Amino acid sequence: MTRSIIDHAEQAAEGARMRQFLEIDRRGGVHPAVDALVRRPAERSEAKVREFLRIDREEARRDE
Repeated sequence: MTRSIIDHAEQAAEGARMRQFLEIDRRGGVHPAVDALVRRPAERSEAKVREFLRIDREEARRDE
């Protein structure tokens, strides 16, 4: 017995639709949030690493 039309998944249509949405999004350029993250100064991330290391050292001293 063969399947009816409603038993078949339409995966091909979803894939084509997704490709179209992604293409439209790509043409729109870089998202402002991505641009802000790229332009973020490097010192900010270094300061966070230093702070995490300081906290980690303090916790290691307490464990001793």
